[in-house]
Amino acid sequence: MKIIDVLGWSEVEKAMDTLAKRKDEWFPQGFNGIHAVSNPEFFAAMREGAVYFSNADELVKGFNPAKQLTSAIEKINNGVSLSFDEEYAIETVWHELMHGITGIKATKNIIDKDPFEEGFIQMAARFSYPNLLTELGGSEKHQETIITNGYAYPNTARNLIEMVRMAGMGIDEVSSQIIEHGLNSRDILAGRLSQGLNIKQGRIATLYGHAIGKPLSDFIEKVKVLAKHAPRNSP
Repeated sequence: MKIIDVLGWSEVEKAMDTLAKRKDEWFPQGFNGIHAVSNPEFFAAMREGAVYFSNADELVKGFNPAKQLTSAIEKINNGVSLSFDEEYAIETVWHELMHGITGIKATKNIIDKDPFEEGFIQMAARFSYPNLLTELGGSEKHQETIITNGYAYPNTARNLIEMVRMAGMGIDEVSSQIIEHGLNSRDILAGRLSQGLNIKQGRIATLYGHAIGKPLSDFIEKVKVLAKHAPRNSP
């Protein structure tokens, strides 16, 4: 990580330091600062209680995570509504905090596919990031767009969100379970999906695998096929 200076970053540091003291349960490893870095290969990362935010815009043209976060904190402090990208920067912070809260870390990436764990956290983060935004003093305006068109891990997150909705489950409830149960939440969710979709629980693991690679329309059809041909209570 190459830590760099970003204009206005001291306000981000101040906001996060205050947050960590007030909501220490969100920082189980402690809080070792938030830093702007030059790394172009990720939006953000968390290591040993330190949060790193990229000042590059290579991953999504026009979206610079560190600059958008700086602007978001400035606007929150002045009571001004956030843009989509600024609100997404707050969601990105929450995504990293959720890794620490849940203990869920990504496994090695498969070429051209999102790590399942990242998409799993991303699904929950898109629905629960207003928790962080409220604590910082802001309010959400773009959540539905972030849910459907968020930048990070778009395929896996969107497929999982759609599967949860097809099972008739509330995403807010799912997000709360992931936060509460951490590493066990994947299996807990599989059980709930099995009931809601009437698919054998073992086949839910198959759908988890498909979620990281299939386009949304193909994934939906796969869920429907399994629901039709592999009902949960069949012999």
